[in-house]
Amino acid sequence: MTMSVTSSKSTITLRQPLGIILLAVYFLIMQTVSASPKNPPLSLVAPGIYIGNDVCPYDETTYTENNIHAVLSLVPTSYNLWNRAKFKKHISPDQHMYIKCLDTSSQNLFRYFPQIVTFIETHLDAHILATQSTDKNLEKPSAILVHCEKGVSRSATAVIAYLMKLWKIKDPERVLEHIQKSRAVKPNRGFMAQLRAWGEVDFEPWEDEEHTKPKKEAVQWLN
Repeated sequence: MTMSVTSSKSTITLRQPLGIILLAVYFLIMQTVSASPKNPPLSLVAPGIYIGNDVCPYDETTYTENNIHAVLSLVPTSYNLWNRAKFKKHISPDQHMYIKCLDTSSQNLFRYFPQIVTFIETHLDAHILATQSTDKNLEKPSAILVHCEKGVSRSATAVIAYLMKLWKIKDPERVLEHIQKSRAVKPNRGFMAQLRAWGEVDFEPWEDEEHTKPKKEAVQWLN
């Protein structure tokens, strides 16, 4: 038996029973594609903070037009780009942070939250000082790019962790809603669980200054 299925995009002719299986896979893929967020290469989601994909770091206008002087990369492998002059002339080694990670629910980003927050804080100090000044002769304040592969999950998680602490908001959903006004982002469920734990530990996972005793809410993420 032969069956034909017509959609707005194509017509598929399949043979049962394999056809039924392939048809189900086809519609699952189409549903996923249609539901995927459509974003520009980068988006300004908070003062001085851009979230972007893995394409925008290669475009020099990313830095020149947005005055970006620091980059946080959350990707599975290092880029050859980082060793090239076209990148180095905009971003020096101390202005770049690389976290090797995947967009999976089992990936642990919680352990990096303190480092992420410190890195962003350090490179946004100039921005905050400049925006508070009334001196119109000041240069445009510098900004930071936080990127992953699609600019949807890992990069958003990092920015949410920073903004939660900055704004003293323990519920990551509230910060996520704010970012979603500027970009279609959606951290995976594992990252959302880690962000909730980040709020539960009041943005400090350790009981002691020596960082030897984790708070009980942070134990599973730090062991």
